[in-house]
Amino acid sequence: MPPPDPTPAPDFVVNVDEELQKAIDPHAYGKTLGLGLADSALIPSFVLMFWHAWWDLTDWFIAEAFDKYDRIIAFVADHLKVAVGRDRPGFWILIGSLISDVLGVNVDGSKIFHDLQTRGTLPAMRDVGAGLMDLLIGEFTGTAAGTGGEVAFSTNVNPDTQLPEATLTPKSGVEATKALMGFVLASAVRQANIDGLADMVPRGYGKVFEKYTEGIRTNLGIGRLLRFALRPIFQDLVAKPLTWAINLQYRPALLDPTDVLLQWNVGLLSDKQLDYELGRHGYSTDQQKVLRNRHLEKITIDQARLLRIHGDLDDGAYHAITDRRGWTREDLLLWERYEDIHPARRLALAVVEEAAIQYLRGHIPQTQLQAAIDASSVDRFGHRLLSEGEQNSLSNFTVTSQKLIRRHLSVAQLMLGYIEGVITLGEVETALSELGFDDNAVRELTQEMLIKQKQASDKAARTHAKAPTPTTPPATPPRAVP
Repeated sequence: MPPPDPTPAPDFVVNVDEELQKAIDPHAYGKTLGLGLADSALIPSFVLMFWHAWWDLTDWFIAEAFDKYDRIIAFVADHLKVAVGRDRPGFWILIGSLISDVLGVNVDGSKIFHDLQTRGTLPAMRDVGAGLMDLLIGEFTGTAAGTGGEVAFSTNVNPDTQLPEATLTPKSGVEATKALMGFVLASAVRQANIDGLADMVPRGYGKVFEKYTEGIRTNLGIGRLLRFALRPIFQDLVAKPLTWAINLQYRPALLDPTDVLLQWNVGLLSDKQLDYELGRHGYSTDQQKVLRNRHLEKITIDQARLLRIHGDLDDGAYHAITDRRGWTREDLLLWERYEDIHPARRLALAVVEEAAIQYLRGHIPQTQLQAAIDASSVDRFGHRLLSEGEQNSLSNFTVTSQKLIRRHLSVAQLMLGYIEGVITLGEVETALSELGFDDNAVRELTQEMLIKQKQASDKAARTHAKAPTPTTPPATPPRAVP
């Protein structure tokens, strides 16, 4: 314990709160407190916290509400899936009835359900598609024989094509179009019946069946099939005859401007008719002048040059023609110089070509070919007709072409030369290799040469043995000299 305070207690007690109430003005105190609250920003902070808390709470409520909604929808969807799923025969019996009513083909819903369980969706619906296809084929070919939705053919079915035997004629095409029109109208009537029955089902449950039938019609494209089939009717029976009538009455076709100008040039159209025809195309008078000038036949620059050389055109007329062609005088001089040189160059190339042909044929030696190249490269005034590169290339050709024109003895010539002893067997083998024979062929040919050489030797020996031995005539005594 702390020691007692030796200070004596005061004789009076002061109430601080009462004294403060007496000393401080409450109005001023409240005003001061309010200013302090304003400076501290407590009120704005509270307002912002309130609104943020409100929006956060609203978001939470919305999220919870949609979560509950999603759960309910998922629950209903799961039960609907169980109610109308593929593992329920009643659903497919209903679908079969809807398909039968929309398409007019008998469909066994129980069989569809059985095929779904054993084979899958595509094989199950294949029979439905096959029935519809056979129905349409039978109606379009005039071979349909089934009644009451049953599909059958009145003729034999080709086992290779699975199609009924029928002859297609123009009449059958018209009948097929009528059958298609009837099928589409019948399908529309059935669709309207289903829509009416669907509206009679309470709570809108019948709309489900209506959607099924609409989906069947949409996926089959029945409306598009009708438009495709009826297109020739409207095009050939309505549109084309109407076009013919308009053409015969009003003749709206226009001649091509080129044809108009050609006929005007030969005098079949007058100036007035030309203006009328081109005016229908939208050409103004000035534009018609441009077209006339473009389609008029004009003398060419080559023809004008030849006429000038011949003396039929003077320089003024010649230059007027070249000016209309867009030639400047500088370009014209260069072109004329080219035309002057070109015949000589063409002739020089022809001389070299002919010399090269004769050289390759072995009619002239290499030196004569080279002389022809050198003589054709430069004219007598020292102007080049062949460039230096062309002259060098042709000269190189004379050297490299020596291998191309080497001649070889034939096999018969080689054999004759060996038999006569002009060449040896080794030279024969080398020559045969150069001719392109392989080793086996060379051996066979040399053996054949040896056999022929032996036969030739034996023949010569026999001929020599059969020849008579020549006798020496007696010497004639010299005559006496008188």
